[in-house]
Amino acid sequence: KVDVFFNWHHLILSKLTFHTYFIERKNDLYSYLYYPNNNPMLKKIMLIVVLSVFGVKITNAQIIKLHSQWAFSTKKINDCEYDLIFTVTLDKGWHTFSIVPLKGFEKEVATTEILFTPGKEYTLVGSIKESKPTPEYDPTIEQTVQVHYNKVTFTQRVKLKSAGDLKISGTYQNQSCKEMCETAPKRKFNFDLSGVSCN
Repeated sequence: KVDVFFNWHHLILSKLTFHTYFIERKNDLYSYLYYPNNNPMLKKIMLIVVLSVFGVKITNAQIIKLHSQWAFSTKKINDCEYDLIFTVTLDKGWHTFSIVPLKGFEKEVATTEILFTPGKEYTLVGSIKESKPTPEYDPTIEQTVQVHYNKVTFTQRVKLKSAGDLKISGTYQNQSCKEMCETAPKRKFNFDLSGVSCN
């Protein structure tokens, strides 16, 4: 009888010990998941994951870094006319192409493109003017192309047809080349103007 009592007592203690251990481990797991500050190891793991995600984003940003940067400005001609100025700065040794298409080679030469969204509030005066390009022979198409190095400006004059504040928008795109070529994605521009109607 003593042996039987001892065995049952030992079994009950073992179960209680296991139950207590299980509860402690469960609480530890809950603490790790919901209170990571209490777990230095989990904090390190979470930090590694976060850095990895941002590292991928930074790497992608570096991959799509362009070798031409655009800037936008305006010049007031009178109360109802403005010059919209697009300035493109190129990295050393890189060039971009003229805004004038090379006749017969429109697909081979990616001309710089600036397109305006039509609006009733303004009208374009003439065509876009550009800095003087440099003629350069392209052996791949056996033609002379017009290119720009270092910096180039494109200027479009507009005439206002309504008084007050207005916005002129559109898209721009260009290709830059050195030993290889990169075509920038089509992007949007916006000019905020204010004046009187020329009518």
